[in-house]
Amino acid sequence: MIMPPPPPTFLIEYVKDLFMRVALQLLAVIVSAEVSIMLLFSWLGIDDVLSPLPLAIADAFLLSAVIAFPLYYWFIRPLKSTIRTSQAKLGMLASAVENAGDGIIITRRDGAIEYVNQAFREMSGYSDDELIGKQVASIEDYMATTEWKEQFLRSIRHFGVWKGEQWEKRRNGEKYLAEITVTPIDLTSSEKITHFVTIKQDNTKRHELESQLRHAQKMEAVGTLVGGIAHDFNNMLSGLTGQLYLAKGKIKDNEEVYERLTKMEALTFRAADMVNQLLTFARKGAVNKTSLVINSFIKEASKLAQVGLPENIEFHCDITDERMVAYADATQLQQVMMNLINNARDAVDGREHPVIQVTLDGATPEHPSLSQFKPTESRYAELCVMDNGCGIRKEHLSRIMEPFFTTKEQGKGTGLGLAMVHGVVQSHHGFVAVESEEGGGTAFRFFLPLVEAASDETGEMEVIHQGHGEFVLLVDDDVIVRETGREVLEQLGYNVFVAEDGDRAVRLCREYANHISAVIMDVVMPHVQGGEAAIQIKKICPGLPIVLATGYDQSHVVDESVLSVIEGIISKPYSPERLSSVLHELLRGNVT
Repeated sequence: MIMPPPPPTFLIEYVKDLFMRVALQLLAVIVSAEVSIMLLFSWLGIDDVLSPLPLAIADAFLLSAVIAFPLYYWFIRPLKSTIRTSQAKLGMLASAVENAGDGIIITRRDGAIEYVNQAFREMSGYSDDELIGKQVASIEDYMATTEWKEQFLRSIRHFGVWKGEQWEKRRNGEKYLAEITVTPIDLTSSEKITHFVTIKQDNTKRHELESQLRHAQKMEAVGTLVGGIAHDFNNMLSGLTGQLYLAKGKIKDNEEVYERLTKMEALTFRAADMVNQLLTFARKGAVNKTSLVINSFIKEASKLAQVGLPENIEFHCDITDERMVAYADATQLQQVMMNLINNARDAVDGREHPVIQVTLDGATPEHPSLSQFKPTESRYAELCVMDNGCGIRKEHLSRIMEPFFTTKEQGKGTGLGLAMVHGVVQSHHGFVAVESEEGGGTAFRFFLPLVEAASDETGEMEVIHQGHGEFVLLVDDDVIVRETGREVLEQLGYNVFVAEDGDRAVRLCREYANHISAVIMDVVMPHVQGGEAAIQIKKICPGLPIVLATGYDQSHVVDESVLSVIEGIISKPYSPERLSSVLHELLRGNVT
């Protein structure tokens, strides 16, 4: 058990002062009483009647009676009051230590534990019987290392205290981050260290929140980086698609070359789709649900996720031919895919033949994994991500969707990925089922309710619409995009003005207001941005149709004031067919 603490300093000084004061007073009382008794005995002649022994007894009895009241009043009563006050204070301190929010441990100089409070018992999971008398190093491995001991003694010697943060283990093996302060104390007034008081604060939650903040900041930086890369990359793809279109127009008679150029053109648009997937993944903001064709989306999302997988992982993607449409947010579904595939990647780490499989198929309410949720829709899309990895322990299955719960090693997981997946599932009125066996792999099944496809979603190929000599103003700061676009527009039958920035575009519109029939303008340019230029052009030519073209994420480059004056936005790279269709729609009612 813990040694009783010494009396407080104020009590020791008080008792010393009280003893000296009472001793002097008692001495004066005793001397006065003794003199008075002697005079009384002499006056009564008692000393002539009694023998010496009875006389001494009578003297002592009278003396005790005389000094009893002063002794009680001056010494015993104040001392009892002081002791009661001290006991109350000590009880209050003991209760404060036992019920403190931080864990407190008191150890002897040799490291043996003498006391732990309730907070530490809850924090560590150990009981008093498992701790009292044991060496503190038996539950904190790092304290047994020579390096830590040297650092600890150096800090105590120079600063009188040791502070630090350490990852420690609870009784069940779970790790937690402890902020620790160790202070030496002397319980014997010998001016030597006899014990150490250790105060521990569980900072695991704070660490997890800081990790979440760092992750959010990193994702924000990734979003900014991806946006910049996407703009430059899409500009290059715009020039490339235009040049391929022009080249195809020159060699129509050479069927083999024409076919190869067509394949190259298809590859450029696949690259553009990949960039759009990156933009979707990095996008922030409100949920934006639309009618989404799940088949093509999952196929492209899987390709993006596969880029981050090591080459030794065998990856399969099996998408049904049945066309499935869901009312969903593309950004959130993209993040679901990334999280599930990244979890599968971590699970198969170390496997001899790692395999990850993504499947998409239709499901009805009678599906074995779906029926348990009592679904209300008639048809669902079943997205399944399977792996042959380490699996999940049975006792962890009920907790894997909890925020901050993770079974990964420290630094490899935030415990937020599956919580986000669960949140997305709920916001889409879907369900998620998990099947896993420790050592036998895991399957996550995400069920998403399907909706009827709109009647105008035909998927027909766009066709070329020829112009009739109308003047089109093409504005872009990239010279290759600008010149390639001019050649494509001329081949489509248009006359073309070109401008390298918004300021030049405004001046051309002011000068040729009666000639220009439409404006195709980049958004991000030096000097005057596309949106600002569009507002100025509309003031000069209110009826002039303007379409903005951008290689960035559309939702983050144009504000409401610009959207209110333009006719539309197209994403780079755009095909000549798409460009001709946009111009055809713009000029349908304006052709003279």
